[in-house]
Amino acid sequence: MCLTASSMRSAHAFLATILLGGDYLEFNMVWLIMLSIAIIVFVIIPKSVKFFVKFLLQSGIGVLSMTFLNQLLYGFGIFVGVNYITVLIAGILGIPGLISMYLLQILF
Repeated sequence: MCLTASSMRSAHAFLATILLGGDYLEFNMVWLIMLSIAIIVFVIIPKSVKFFVKFLLQSGIGVLSMTFLNQLLYGFGIFVGVNYITVLIAGILGIPGLISMYLLQILF
């Protein structure tokens, strides 16, 4: 059996008749929606998961670094509090954000 364009159309029309009561356009919309969902699941979500994991890792390293640096620099009067804002800065900006917070603490 050779599959041609007309046989594929008739196969889609047959499936549309079975699944959706005969509306061929609605059947194509279902495929389009399924393709869109697949793109979202396999392309966009892994990138956001990768960003979230990177953010958590940098936040954890930032908290540990701030704790270590606070202990080290406390004798010099340099102290950056560990709170939501500083953890957010360390999580998003990483080491440059951490250095910036300590430089701002030294300057002001």
